[in-house]
Amino acid sequence: MAGDWIPIRINLSTDPRTVAIAARVRKHVLHTVGALSVVWGAANEHTIDGRLMGYTLDAIDSMVGIKGFAAAMESVGWMYHDDVSVTVPDFDRYNSDGAKARLQGARRAARLRHAKGARLAHESNADTVTIGARKAHGKRTESAPTEQNRTEEKNSSSSSAASAVAAAAGFAQQGGEQKPPILVALHERGIGEPTASALVAEGVTGADIAAVERASEAGDGPGLWVTRLREAIAQRASTAKAREAREAARAAFDALSLEEQAAKLLEFRVWAGNNGLECRHMANPLVAKWGKFVEWLMAGGAA
Repeated sequence: MAGDWIPIRINLSTDPRTVAIAARVRKHVLHTVGALSVVWGAANEHTIDGRLMGYTLDAIDSMVGIKGFAAAMESVGWMYHDDVSVTVPDFDRYNSDGAKARLQGARRAARLRHAKGARLAHESNADTVTIGARKAHGKRTESAPTEQNRTEEKNSSSSSAASAVAAAAGFAQQGGEQKPPILVALHERGIGEPTASALVAEGVTGADIAAVERASEAGDGPGLWVTRLREAIAQRASTAKAREAREAARAAFDALSLEEQAAKLLEFRVWAGNNGLECRHMANPLVAKWGKFVEWLMAGGAA
């Protein structure tokens, strides 16, 4: 569609997953970001849910011109595949029409908040200057600070220093009580107790809050926020669990002798042939560690 677009984070080039993909395919990280945008752009152009029917890992590699790129995306949880398609996970969170509308709405709201804050700051400064001018003469006739005033100022400075130390230690001040910044962030978004503390215990992160905020619209209530945050926590846990399972399968394969690896690869080739799957370059164990082979290992290697 003419004029269509996809959201790309400004820190995508420094995302650990992007760096891992670049290292795996031996390409510069900026080359990797470009290839990622091509894949995500294809999903945006040809799907409504991120599932590219008829695509294979080889097709993705050919599209971006990088051998092993699709498998590298899969290794970090940014792609998975089956016999008839490849899928970009969480596509509708950022790339559906509704998600884009929410993103644009959030950006408009942020711009309005910024403009309002600047206007209020300007008005406040103007009021301060006016009041200061009116009181200047009176202040010149006031007596020097008393010992009590100096003591109060010293105590105030000590309190400010204590607050700074607490903040440096990972705490924030709210209502006279030191609280973890993540809890303060939840409270500031209208999520009360005990739900906010429960979310912290469940493992919510600042990245989760930022992602939900980017996808939120003005007027979204705390209940919707809580639902989306828990979805983000569950998705991260699921991705981590799948990644651990894949790494365990790879480690088990690496622990085999060369003869055992060759036998396992031959067994897989037979299974793939019986299921109509093409498996090129399977003579090399390093190349063999593509997504379907690892899935097969995770399933117990049943032919």
